[in-house]
Amino acid sequence: MDGDTLNVTWDWGDGLNDTDLTLPANIARTVVHYHTYNPIPLPGQEGTVSYTLNVSLDDGNGNIVWDLTAVNIKLPFNGRPALLNMSMIPSGTKTRVNPGDEVTIVANGSDVEGEPLTWTFVFNNSVEDYLVVVNHTDWSAPGEVVRCNVTHVFPAVGSYVVTLNLTDTTPPYDHYPHNVSESLGIEVVANAKPGSGGYIMVEPGDPLVRSETGYVLVNYSVKAQDDDGEVLTATWDFGDGSPPVSESSPGGSSLLYGFIQQRNYTDAGNFTVSVTITDGVAGHEILLLTVVQVNSSNLPPSLHSLDFNVSMGSYALKNELLNFTLILSDPERNPIEVMIDFGDNSSRLYFNLTDFVDNNVTIAFSHSYANLGDYLIQIFYSDNKVGLGEHSKVRNVTIKVDEPPVVVKTSWSWWDYTSLGLVCMMPVLVVLRFIQMARRRRSIEDMGMTYDEWKLLKSVRDEELPKEKEGGP
Repeated sequence: MDGDTLNVTWDWGDGLNDTDLTLPANIARTVVHYHTYNPIPLPGQEGTVSYTLNVSLDDGNGNIVWDLTAVNIKLPFNGRPALLNMSMIPSGTKTRVNPGDEVTIVANGSDVEGEPLTWTFVFNNSVEDYLVVVNHTDWSAPGEVVRCNVTHVFPAVGSYVVTLNLTDTTPPYDHYPHNVSESLGIEVVANAKPGSGGYIMVEPGDPLVRSETGYVLVNYSVKAQDDDGEVLTATWDFGDGSPPVSESSPGGSSLLYGFIQQRNYTDAGNFTVSVTITDGVAGHEILLLTVVQVNSSNLPPSLHSLDFNVSMGSYALKNELLNFTLILSDPERNPIEVMIDFGDNSSRLYFNLTDFVDNNVTIAFSHSYANLGDYLIQIFYSDNKVGLGEHSKVRNVTIKVDEPPVVVKTSWSWWDYTSLGLVCMMPVLVVLRFIQMARRRRSIEDMGMTYDEWKLLKSVRDEELPKEKEGGP
């Protein structure tokens, strides 16, 4: 009313201020000022943001008046978050787990503007919400799929529900439609122990390694099942020193599954074959055993001859080099191991014989003895197989080592010469006796009698002579 100039102050309500100066205002003056509001909405916030505009007039003389005006700014549309899916690992979409199992809840989501997301997992045991887990993910590209996982061990058997609330904003704006949710029902059940047929099937039942083929193929099989449809693992131990062999079922079915293994045997023996079946849960192992006797038609080796010569015929001399020739055979031409012990504590000889000629193998060796005595030579030989008959044998030979007898020369005495003379005279006396008898025979024949008649006449006269001496006729 005094025509003063006026200071017009604009307090826009967003922390910014502007001032205008009018001309003398004894008549009404119009003041126009433009301002741009740039509200920064919270993630997920939409609707309007309100500001209070305060316009004050000051005439420079302490007279101030003002006016308040509400300014409502409409925010742009904010896209809603999207919860794409929620599942469980390791069972995937399967919702039966064991007490004490650690499982992972996997959730995938996105936001149109790529705003930070808040993931709230609520665990319920059909009585109460006993656990709430809150995770946050940062800004992402618009529409980019974001993953959030949480691991959990369910404490006991029962029915559980896991609910996930996903929002792209913060309180008080975290409500529908900017809060989406999904639930996953999970049954925690006591895991069933796998079952099996109870024995290992062996085919053929009496394995035989035949000489003509040199091997036998044996099939081992066992059947098992798991009511929970879990993957079963069978670990085989064939008892022959080979490493264990493992195989697994595909899982997802409670039907019987057959595990099959094959072994190729080239030697006979007794083998303890075992298989351990488990579903991976401690205490759920099933152990099956069987003893398999693999037989063989392999024939044993033979020792045909051991030839050697000693210089003295029945015994050898000290340090005499003796040459031996040994001939052996094996029907299957299996390598023959030979060990020779000469019985005098000397080093043993060892041979591994493989060079067969007409199924025979020949070796030659030498040895000498430094001392006198009787020595037992032992020849051990084997084809190291198991089959028909005894495959490890021994042949014993005794050798005598001696010295030749000593001849001692001495001078002759008179008795030696006398004895020699008597010995030499005996043939002469015999000859003279025969000459005498021949002369007598001729004289008898000259008398016209035979020698037998003369002997008869002489015997009669020899009987009569004593009677004449006694005075007989």
